[in-house]
Amino acid sequence: MGGGLLCLLAACTRQSCTPAPDGNGDAPPAASGTSSPGQDTARTRRCFSVVAKDNSPSTRAVFEAKHCQGGGVTWAGILRVLVHRRGTSKAVEAETPGWTGDVRTLSWEGGSTRVAIDDEADAALFCADSQRLVDEIRSDVKRLNARAGELERAMGEANPFELECLPDDASLSALMNGLNPSPPPSPAEARAREDGLARMRAVLAKQRTWCWGPGGAAFGGKGGFTLHENGQAASFGDGATPRDGRWTLGQDGRVEVILPGGLHHFDAGENGRLGFNHTAGREELQPCVQPR
Repeated sequence: MGGGLLCLLAACTRQSCTPAPDGNGDAPPAASGTSSPGQDTARTRRCFSVVAKDNSPSTRAVFEAKHCQGGGVTWAGILRVLVHRRGTSKAVEAETPGWTGDVRTLSWEGGSTRVAIDDEADAALFCADSQRLVDEIRSDVKRLNARAGELERAMGEANPFELECLPDDASLSALMNGLNPSPPPSPAEARAREDGLARMRAVLAKQRTWCWGPGGAAFGGKGGFTLHENGQAASFGDGATPRDGRWTLGQDGRVEVILPGGLHHFDAGENGRLGFNHTAGREELQPCVQPR
């Protein structure tokens, strides 16, 4: 993986990132793929990313049918399945400088291997201290991306909440809140939520039809949509069979929109436009008019 994306992902955790001398994101292979359970070594990360823009047509069809987020969160859940197929793992309790996300020790082939899975809006990052394991997982991802049946079987082994896939007529935020209620927000968080909610309501009062920009395709966005007052979301211009989705307004001031292209969460920016932050910055939608 290119050093640039790794730097962007690492920047989210306020850690530095220096590309490998050969220009790719992987460190030179170590002499051994695994270490003994008691071995305490400086473990070198070898990583690759899975990005939503690389989803194949068959993968997009599966994600759409299951109402999945389809980006980093969904692929991170699938990566966990691929790791679990290889053995048991446990969370690493000690500090892990240079490692981000869910860092675990995997019992694999008679030894232990450190693995980590992290995600952002559009990408999932898999890292391990074994180049062979990284190569195997990367090969599995390519196979799943090419074979819808195998992808669905892998998704069937995952928790649907981790994949952010929804049954019909369900809100992911509502389901997750019911499963694991959030603690009361701090006064500062409460004020920020109130401000975000007020800003979103003001935006929706003025504009309910939005179009994706040129960068939207990387997040499964194409054409545009209208958020109707009855909770329906009507998409247009995306090349798919016309079908209504749905949307809900959360207490955090974000709208959750389920469209044929997948699940999206948008906030209202200071400039009065819907958008969301991602690994490379921010994607914003444009106010537009739905074609008749």
